[in-house]
Amino acid sequence: MDKEPLQIAYTRKPVSTRTKAAVLLLIAVGWLTYAVASSSARSSDKAASSSTTMATAATAQQSTAATTQSATTDSTAATSSPAAPVRAAGERQEHFLVEQLKMARDFGLPVLLHLRRSHDIVLKYLRRIRPPGGIAHAFNGSFQQAQAFIELGFKISFCGTVTHERALQIRRLAAELPLDAIVLETDAPDLPPSWLRNLRNSPEELPRIGAALAQLRGMTPEELAQATSSNALAALPRLADRMRAS
Repeated sequence: MDKEPLQIAYTRKPVSTRTKAAVLLLIAVGWLTYAVASSSARSSDKAASSSTTMATAATAQQSTAATTQSATTDSTAATSSPAAPVRAAGERQEHFLVEQLKMARDFGLPVLLHLRRSHDIVLKYLRRIRPPGGIAHAFNGSFQQAQAFIELGFKISFCGTVTHERALQIRRLAAELPLDAIVLETDAPDLPPSWLRNLRNSPEELPRIGAALAQLRGMTPEELAQATSSNALAALPRLADRMRAS
């Protein structure tokens, strides 16, 4: 409230000192009343805030007690809570995978899949959405999973990992899967062959990788190159059209 100077109305007769004093007294009483009311309001606000804080603290204590009891009775809830962000990220990945598979189906495009500990999940969506096929890149799943991808129209791709003698599962797959179901790649600059150890991989290593795979299958590198090239073009029909047109 703004303090304004006292305004006394002009009259024909001079205002007596008693009248002025009465007016000033009324103003002083008004200000005092305002100050008391403001102080009371602030006190009420503080009391209300204090009550709210106490109620919030009591609620927090009750919530903490309930949480403690819940954690005591169900320890798995407490231990699984840190995994919530991981689950959320997985759900987002699955959402985008589904939408991309739908686009591939609607536009008749092949799908190139990068699979890491997710073969069964991806197979579930492939069976549901049915895109026109593609390539399972740098495959490292089981024999049964490889067969499932093949049945859905996918080629199984092998890279430099087949050259590592300790990669028994991958080498077995490369040797035993049907010839018309496999393709070759380098995955450069990653997944280097055995002779590069931890060095940078490059596409120029593909002939030697192919020769290693041909040896596993008991055939010549030329025969393997012809078969895998034909398989790659079958998986990527638009690439085949461009190559024929060039």
